Formats: sequence, structure tokens, C-alpha cells
Amino acid sequence: GGSVAKCTNGGNIKCDYYVGGICGSNSGRIDSCTNKASGSVTGASCVGGITGSNNAVVNYCTNMSIVTGRDNTGGISGRNSFSNVLLCTNKGAVNGGDCSGGIAGFNDGTVTRCTNESKVAATYAAGGIVGKGGKVAGCTNRGEVHSSGNNAGGIIGVTKASSDIRLNTNYGNIKAQAFAGGVCSDNVQGRIVSCVSRGQITASYYVGGIVGYNSGTAESSIFYGTLEGSSYFGTICGRENDGTIERCIYDKQVSDAGGIDGKDVPLKAVGYNTDQIKGNMMSGILNKDDFKFKSGEYPEPNLGNLPTN
Repeated sequence: GGSVAKCTNGGNIKCDYYVGGICGSNSGRIDSCTNKASGSVTGASCVGGITGSNNAVVNYCTNMSIVTGRDNTGGISGRNSFSNVLLCTNKGAVNGGDCSGGIAGFNDGTVTRCTNESKVAATYAAGGIVGKGGKVAGCTNRGEVHSSGNNAGGIIGVTKASSDIRLNTNYGNIKAQAFAGGVCSDNVQGRIVSCVSRGQITASYYVGGIVGYNSGTAESSIFYGTLEGSSYFGTICGRENDGTIERCIYDKQVSDAGGIDGKDVPLKAVGYNTDQIKGNMMSGILNKDDFKFKSGEYPEPNLGNLPTN
């Protein structure tokens, strides 16, 4: 229990488990704390720039240091357990093994209105915001995401059945050996709603502008970037496996690799010209309340209904 507020750390932190720049394991509240770039955070499991494990609330915190772990490694929290991370920013490189994320490595809770601005690297399940699992809403990734093995996603590496991924934006380039997605690499019965992805998505197979491999739901999402792959790649989804894709669109003047595994599918994954997407017709295709539509600009997620504290 208890709370920590307006604290700053600039030193090196090193331990095996539950390692954080501000707190090893949080069961209270951490507000407005900063882990500076002058130090580093290093451990084996549950390693985070602010807290190794979050079991309550982390709010409005910033990490600027390099975070290095073996598994469950995050720029803010290594593991977010049925808890909340809000309005946090990561500016430090995250280097891990399994499950690495710009904000949280492994997530059973909710990550809202957070931003990652640095590179995330892993051997499995690398995500610009979350490595694996949970709910992610209104977040932005601006960093490169790289898995030296499989599974790299601009917002989340791998979902779970309980995952709800909505109103997020990825600007970063995404790269893996296989399974790469602008929002998610492997959507395992999760739900992706009203997300936007840019950047270049690269892998040998299962490559998608929104999701690499889909056995969940993806709807009302947009891809404006480019793809590079050898097989099972599409500007919305590389491979659909008993999943559902509805009303997703892409800019075919930027990348025209076909919506799902090389082919457009009406009412599911369709390409439009740039001027069509920047015009007025998208409000009749996408979830109208989830986007801001402005003539001459690409639609962007509308975060107006998300929590701000």
C-alpha cells in the first residue's frame, strides 16, 4: 500500500527479480515520478523503468533510462497485474527476452493514454506499448519494435482472449523473423478496434499492416504504411484463421499488397485512394464516434471519452 509521488532517480538499479527505477513492486500508487537517463535498470524478470511489477496504479510517470531484462521487461512496468498504467511516457530503450513492451512487458491490466518514444527489442513478443496481453487504449508508439525471433507489434506483440486494443496509433517500423503487425503480430482471440498504423512492417511471413495473424477480431482500423514479406502478407492482415475482420481500410497508393493475404475482401479489408481516405466517405465506413474526421487529413483516433487520471 501507500503512495510515492514526484520522485526522481538518476542512479543504476540492478537485481534479479522485481526491479524498478522507482519501486521494485508497487501495491499502492506511483504518481509523477521520473527515472532519468543518467542511470539504467537491469534484471532478469519483471524489470521496469518505474516499477518491476505494478499491482495498483502508476500515473503520469516518465522513464528515460535503458531498461534491460530477460523476460517481462517494460519501459514503465515489467508486469502490470490486473492494474492500471495511465498517462506515462517511455523515452528509454527497452531490451528483453520474452515479452518486452515500451510501457509494460506483460499486461493483465489496463494501459491508457501512454506513449513510447524509444526502441523496443525482444526475442519473442515485442510490442511498442505492451509485449503480451491485457487492455490497451489511446496509446501511441513512435519507436522501432524488433523481435530477433517471432512476434513484433506496433502496439502489442501478442494478445490474449481478454485483450481489448482500441484507439491506438503506431508510427514505428516493425520487424520480426515471422509474425509482424502494425498493431499486433498475433491476435489470439483478442479484439482490435479503431486503431491506426503507419511505418514499415517487415517479416518473412504472417505480415499485416494491422495484424500479422488473426484468430480474434479486428475492426474499423486503418493502415497507411508499407509491407515487406515473402508469404502470407496483407495490408490489413497476413493470415486470417477463424477470426473476424470488419471494415478495415488501407491507402492503396502507399501500399497495394491486398487487404488479407494479398487480396481485398469487400466489407472486411479494402484499399482506397489517398484522397478518398482524406475525404468525407470514411465516416460511413469506420466507427464514426471513434475517429476525428477532417477534410484533407487522414482520420485519427478520438480519445475524448478515455480517462485522463
